[in-house]
Amino acid sequence: MKKIIITLFSLWLLVIIVACSKTTTQETTTTKQTTTTTKEKDILKPVLYGALNRVITVGDEFDPLEGVTAIDNVDGDITDKIEVSGDYDVNTPGTYTIYYTVKDSAGNETKKGITLQVKPVTVAGRILNPNFDEGLTYWGVWVGEGGEATAEVVDGVAVIDVKVVGNVNYAVQFEQKEITIEQGKFYEITFKAKASVERKIGVLMEDPNNGYHKYGNKIIDLTTEWATYTLEVAVDTGTINTAKLGFMLGKVDDGTDSKPAKIYLDDFTMTEVEPPEDTTGPEINGANDITVEKNSNFDPLAGISVRDNQDFDLTVNDIIITGDKISKVDGKYVFDTSAEGQFTITYKLTDASGNETVVTRTVTVTTLVFKDTNEVENGDFSTDEEVEFNSTEGATGWIKWNEETAEVTYTINDAGQLEVNITNLGNSGQSWTIQLQQYGINLVKGKTYKLVFDAKSTVNRDIKAVFKTKGETVYTSHNFSLTNEMDTYEFIFTVEQDSDNDMTLSFEMGKFSDETTASIITYDNIKLLELDEAALIKNGDFSDLGWETWYGDGDYAGFAKASYAVINGVMVIDIENVGNQPWAVQLNQLNLKFEQGKTYKLVFRAKADEARYLEVKVKDQSVTGEWQSKGINATTEFVTYEFEFTFGHSDAHRINFEMGYFTSGDTETSKNTKVYIDDVKLYVLDENEEYVDTNQIKNGDFESAPYWNSWWGDGDAGVSEGTVKVVDDQLVIDITNFGATKSYGIQVTQEPFTIKGDRTYIIEFDIKADNARPIYINIGEPLNHDPWFTHFMETYQVDVTTESQHVTIIFKMNLPTNQNGKLVFELGNITNDNGTPEDPSDDITAGTGKIYIDNVMIYPTFNPAE
Repeated sequence: MKKIIITLFSLWLLVIIVACSKTTTQETTTTKQTTTTTKEKDILKPVLYGALNRVITVGDEFDPLEGVTAIDNVDGDITDKIEVSGDYDVNTPGTYTIYYTVKDSAGNETKKGITLQVKPVTVAGRILNPNFDEGLTYWGVWVGEGGEATAEVVDGVAVIDVKVVGNVNYAVQFEQKEITIEQGKFYEITFKAKASVERKIGVLMEDPNNGYHKYGNKIIDLTTEWATYTLEVAVDTGTINTAKLGFMLGKVDDGTDSKPAKIYLDDFTMTEVEPPEDTTGPEINGANDITVEKNSNFDPLAGISVRDNQDFDLTVNDIIITGDKISKVDGKYVFDTSAEGQFTITYKLTDASGNETVVTRTVTVTTLVFKDTNEVENGDFSTDEEVEFNSTEGATGWIKWNEETAEVTYTINDAGQLEVNITNLGNSGQSWTIQLQQYGINLVKGKTYKLVFDAKSTVNRDIKAVFKTKGETVYTSHNFSLTNEMDTYEFIFTVEQDSDNDMTLSFEMGKFSDETTASIITYDNIKLLELDEAALIKNGDFSDLGWETWYGDGDYAGFAKASYAVINGVMVIDIENVGNQPWAVQLNQLNLKFEQGKTYKLVFRAKADEARYLEVKVKDQSVTGEWQSKGINATTEFVTYEFEFTFGHSDAHRINFEMGYFTSGDTETSKNTKVYIDDVKLYVLDENEEYVDTNQIKNGDFESAPYWNSWWGDGDAGVSEGTVKVVDDQLVIDITNFGATKSYGIQVTQEPFTIKGDRTYIIEFDIKADNARPIYINIGEPLNHDPWFTHFMETYQVDVTTESQHVTIIFKMNLPTNQNGKLVFELGNITNDNGTPEDPSDDITAGTGKIYIDNVMIYPTFNPAE
């Protein structure tokens, strides 16, 4: 029985093995091993590229899938799976919405909508919807700069309800854009208009895409009755399809006749007309009096522009220039700047109708003006002192140094000049083996200096003047070739490195060549001069608070001592010693303008760590002026104080906060403590017996940056919101709402400053941002007319990162000297070159976040180009 069971079990096992085995041609049996892999679930949506808003003209071919692709992380290119939905008609003007939907094999779906704008066929000289039969189609209202208005069509008439006129003429605009006008043609636009009250309005045709160039512009006086008005348009540029017909309904002229009102417009026509009889001479613009430097290159046509009401072919090359210093070289006018003085040149221009315009211009030629820095001690060797040998660090006056093998003696001759008698040049064969040095020279970055000295040598030979650091790093150097005649030598240089107040001036007198031999070199009248020109940029390091801080650290004030700092937008005066006078510690605001007989009110907040007395005073800035004052007992909590006063004369005035030592018995003690001042404002009582802000106090909230301005856009550039504050001695621009559509939609600027012609300038600053983004830098002259800005340099793009970077820009001012220079940081919308990136991720437009700027400088460099 046991054998039967074993036999049955063996048969069963054999069946199992056969069932699980695979028979090969060699009739061997193997067992297959299976591995199961679990795939990670695909949850990523596909990405659509090229699905961008489109603008076409009626009748244009339009394929919604042209240029549109879809890529998936697993399926790859799934463009063929894109589905398009939405109704549109390429033959009917209007704005349509089109949707793109694509789904990958895992079911992940992406959907994106775009707008398709179908524009009507443009016809030159045509205003669309001229009678408002289609409501406000093609028309729009724009408000900004304090203006408020709405627009609607009532009984076939456009009604613009101007509720607030705003601050400028364009604060309220009613407009139609993208009108086509043709080069060299004249048009006449007529329309009917009236207003609910009599008032002035402006009407114009301009090109927003060309600096708002005006083709016609006039002011009209509306009455409460319908009347027909005409605007003449002359197209003095090429043909465009971006012209705008605009009604300026804001503050027109001086604003006296600009009132909130309802403006009614209807029945527009635009007709091509023959040019009127031309009796007006051409315009020559930019020929202002100018100062140029001696021996500089001055192009008398640089910065000049011309314009004529009918002769649109006129250019600056049609101008005839005459004058004593004018000549023509290779067909180009040249002005001779080799001599100083004032010279008159004349510009004459004649248009095709024979009308002539003559403009005269005064050109003043001058040399650079330098002033003594007094950095060189005993440069005329009038002090009877012995020149030291191998002097140690920190020595003053002149130091002599030479290598051991050189043989030199120094003496002051009877004429008070230094004689350096070199009898052995030494064995090293280098220029530096013999040196006359002076330590402690202060050189400031961005300033231009001129080293001047008299010298001669008993044999013709070279010497070298060197400015170097303690570590022997050379800032700059220059070689001079001496003769046996006493002569004056000069060397102009600009400091482009960081400032150093402990530089060494060294005259090297060693071996310059095989021809250098022993000699006696004579020196006299060594000076270091500084170019006497004001810095272009004020408060570039943002340390200027707009306030004067002062304490008397001498016996006359009892050796007072205090420190001043802005902390969290509050002025903090930390008084260590109050001194012995009330005025020993001060915080002052200068150069205020008060009108005779008017009443003013100063408002501010103040507190102290320990309760104490202080006074606020006002007077004119003369020494003998009378003070008006108000005393306050500052507590440990912020309190708002007011001080009213009236002056009997008009002059430049000042406001002083005095926190020194007071002895009056009815006051708190004059403690050494911290005093806090904030929110300082100055008001004046107006004719309506109301106090209005004079806006004279600089940085009254201790957060702004004196001399710097910001602009946050308008309807054309997009409106953004944010703040500009000084935090830790750097400018912080916090963009909280980014609405800019143009690069210049957000600006931080400083103006005006003088940029001189035919000079090379360096711009430097430090910058970083919370989010990496690009910005533009521009320098030029702002204009109040087309083209609105004259560029002095090409727009420069900086790719700002989250790490601070130092930016250096060099440009040549090829235009004449200009006193209206403006530096612009453009922080608005910046895209890549084509402006319509195939992949939206390539769009490098900026957004919200903080930008940090510091150490801004602009200075001319007179160093030779590398």
